[in-house]
Amino acid sequence: MRSFVILSLLLLAIVCVQSHSVLKVPAAWNPNPSKVKSCGAGQPQGAAQATYCPSTAYTIKWQVVVGDGVGPVTIGINLGTKTTANFTTLKTDDSPTAVGTYSISVVMPATECNLCTLQIQSTSDWFSCSTISISASACGQAVTDAPLEPVKVDNQLSFCTMKNKKTVMVPVGANVADIDKATQVSFAANLANPLVFSNNDSNCRQLYYPFICDLAFPQAPGSFNETVDASNSLTQQECASFSSACQVTELHSSLYPCGTYPLEENSSNTLVASLASLVFVSVISTLLF
Repeated sequence: MRSFVILSLLLLAIVCVQSHSVLKVPAAWNPNPSKVKSCGAGQPQGAAQATYCPSTAYTIKWQVVVGDGVGPVTIGINLGTKTTANFTTLKTDDSPTAVGTYSISVVMPATECNLCTLQIQSTSDWFSCSTISISASACGQAVTDAPLEPVKVDNQLSFCTMKNKKTVMVPVGANVADIDKATQVSFAANLANPLVFSNNDSNCRQLYYPFICDLAFPQAPGSFNETVDASNSLTQQECASFSSACQVTELHSSLYPCGTYPLEENSSNTLVASLASLVFVSVISTLLF
């Protein structure tokens, strides 16, 4: 499903530039790659993204989106709730040596916990966390990852304002305001990084803004009478315009697969994004400069 892939990439670079390495399974607090210690600038989910059996091996997935995200990773856990410190190491893995998604087997602790924190960090300084549970009730059961769920956004979003009053798909238990804040952090960080964009002028910011917000908040089924797979409000042409205006570097070109976007423009979606962009341009300079 396109929304899941994007959100996961994301929701990827939710801030549109998922720069580089991020936890994919179980779902991360911040779906975007981040170097913010120690959980990637995200906030704890309100529900477990997966429930595991004590003392049992499970597979987690770590995605290296761009080459600067390679390097050994350390998986740790804190059995407390909503914690971002004092992780006990479960495993160190040397396999992430190139761009790709890596399946890493990890044995969960013997102690049960409710809404505890799983952390993964790389030697290249990318961080992700996920809220999980460890319970004997999961023993002998197949692990089911928490799905995305449709959420009606009122006026909680101060950054991706064009998504207010829309129904979007987010991970179960996620707070849309937290995703919005993480997206804004990623937006500013990517624009400030010359290894991502060679140009970050006002035209680049205006085009990048709806792109990253659309990655973070894909429309839910039924929005604009579209299925979730076709919900992205941007087109291949708009993606190409953004990539050109921002002069996306060759190193990070794989972050923006413009070929996955529809050719046809959805006029309703485009109008919303365009109006929001006009408002955005007048305020974003204050945030960044």
